[in-house]
Parts: sequence; structure tokens; C-alpha cells
Amino acid sequence: MRKTVVDLFIKLLESIKEKTAEERQTLFTFMDDLISRIAKMTSDFDTKVGISAIKVSTILVQYNLLSEDEKGNVSKLVLNENAEIRKAAL
Repeated sequence: MRKTVVDLFIKLLESIKEKTAEERQTLFTFMDDLISRIAKMTSDFDTKVGISAIKVSTILVQYNLLSEDEKGNVSKLVLNENAEIRKAAL
């Protein structure tokens, strides 16, 4: 279930490129409460959920939607012992 939600979030973010600035702002406002939850999911016990959340977080960084702490937590994952997580964090 968690992975499905994160994967849907990825699709939503990928569609943002096609939206107008006003539509993007509406989506970002809607997603605001979800963003912090997604950032927390980067360290989920289920590796697949964590990897999907990392992918979302890297997109969120491009739109400057993560706090400095959240960005720092994601960047630390580049040094994770799990190769799949390191790759997703790059």
C-alpha cells in the first residue's frame, strides 16, 4: 500500500512539467501535508518503499519543496550500505 501511494506521487510529480505555474502551485499546496510524510518514508523498513520515497524526494528537491533537514537526510542516503538505496539517492 505505501509503495503504491509513493508510486502514484511519482506519476503526479512527473505530470507537473506539463502544468501551468498556477496549476503547479495548486498541486504543491495540495501535496504540502504529504511531502513531509514522503520524506520520512525514505528510511522505511521496506526497502522498496524507501527507494520509491527517495525517488520522489529527489524530484521534490528539484522544485525546492523539501526543508533543509529533509534534503540533508536524503543526501546522507548516498552513503547507505544498501546499493539500491545509494543508487536511488544519486
